[in-house]
Formats: sequence, C-alpha cells, structure tokens
Amino acid sequence: MIAFISGVLSDITESSVIVDAGGIGFEILTYPGVIASLSDSIGTEVKIHTYMDVKEQDMCLYGFMDVSDKKLFQQLISVNGVGPKVALAILGAMPSERIISAINAGNPKILADAKGVGTKVAQRIVLELRGKVAGAVTELEAVADSTDSEVYGDAVAALRNLGFTAAEIKSAMKKIPDKANLDFEELIDAALKLL
Repeated sequence: MIAFISGVLSDITESSVIVDAGGIGFEILTYPGVIASLSDSIGTEVKIHTYMDVKEQDMCLYGFMDVSDKKLFQQLISVNGVGPKVALAILGAMPSERIISAINAGNPKILADAKGVGTKVAQRIVLELRGKVAGAVTELEAVADSTDSEVYGDAVAALRNLGFTAAEIKSAMKKIPDKANLDFEELIDAALKLL
C-alpha cells in the first residue's frame, strides 16, 4: 500500500490533486478541506497521506493532510455500506472532531447532513463505531487541550475545517501572544496570518 506521497503539487481539480513524485503524476481523490488548504501550493513540495483502494477493475488513491483524518476515513469505510465516496463526503461536510462527537454521542442526524449519506447509513455508522473512534483525533485534542478556553477550542476546530493540520495549528497557536484575551475572530485572524 502507499502510505503517503511527497512531491510537487502540479494540479488541483474539483475533487482531486495531482502530485508529481519522481516524474509520475499521482491523482489523489480528496475532499474540499484538503483542496482549499492546497489551493496556493501549486508548484511547491507537498506531502499527502494516502489510502489506496483496490477493486477488481479500479485502483484509487484517497488523500488527507494528516494521519488522524486518514484513520477516521479508514474507520468510516470499515462500516458495511460505507464506501470511500461516502466517507469523503462526511469528512468534507464537517470537521473530524464533530464527526467523532456525533458518533460517540449516538447522533446519526448530524452525519446524515452530509451529501449522499442517508439516515440508515448514518445510523449504521453510529451503531458500528460508537466508542471506537476516540483515538482518531488525539493529535488535534493535544492542540486544544482542557487547559485552554472554549474560544481556543472553537478556533482550533474552525482552522481544522479549513484544512490545516493539527501540527500547523499547534505551531501557529504557540506563536500568538496573549491568546487567552482574544475573542474567536481575533484568534482566527492571528492564526491565519501565521499559517
């Protein structure tokens, strides 16, 4: 399997990115958050974590900016009736921490809001994964730990939804002086200037 691809980002489409790695152009299917985070990176070196899906007559690579989203994707597709396209739709519709929270709270309605995810599929995801997905965002939880304010946690979640990795967010947040006294918008603005 191909765990990740490092190379020059050569193109972006509506649903994929193309990375030139050693003279081979790999098309990697992904979701809007990843595409948005890479929109200004054409021609630069990138690293994308990948999951390779092999079927009888088809092989596809699915891409993620960090390992935690890849793990959540793999957990979602382990559910009977949830294929890669549905899992990408869920990841593209909301931040991973919201997905995990909905699953662990037993709330399939939130998942059913994603395009292509019906009520029965959402219920099946909750039934099969409830209590099993807590480890998927440990890196993100380390960024927004319990010692920080609710505003800080909300800002971290918003930045993740924009496609930034937990490591990028953690690095930026460390550089913001006096962040405890900033409101949500000020904290987001300060972080975006550093990302």
